[in-house]
Amino acid sequence: MEVRRRAKCASKDCPRGSWTVYERDAYPHRGFSLEVVASAVSAVAVGGQTQDAAAQKHGCSRRSVGRWVRWVEALADPAELMRSCTRLTSSGLPGGTVVESRVGAVLHLLDRLAELLVERGVRLARFSCGLVRLLVDQLRRLGAVFWLTKSSPPLHADVSAVGL
Repeated sequence: MEVRRRAKCASKDCPRGSWTVYERDAYPHRGFSLEVVASAVSAVAVGGQTQDAAAQKHGCSRRSVGRWVRWVEALADPAELMRSCTRLTSSGLPGGTVVESRVGAVLHLLDRLAELLVERGVRLARFSCGLVRLLVDQLRRLGAVFWLTKSSPPLHADVSAVGL
């Protein structure tokens, strides 16, 4: 394994902080499916695994898992997702569900929203979790892309947008 140098900005106010220096054409490009991302985040947020354990299980770096967790947290506001679920059914969420972290709440609520939409006749792709199902739907219907490598717009869970 080749050792990479790190660079650090001299300014304390620099938003980048530090970064890895890659020689020409040496930047690693590795792709992970959205289902792998969702599974790794779920392992941390719901399964209680450490980022190191989730990274080892999914064949990625701990830094990737941390980046993915922050990305999912920023996708949607749990309160907005809860309101969307409640608009679709008065029960909103199944009883007894306790989610301790924001990322866990986002994952759980996206799963529930996908379930409720399917119950109402919305055709969503068959994937393992609501995160993947809803983002694939947003891409297909609206052309919305949610980048893992740069800031994504928040996922708007406006149920009126799906024709209900």
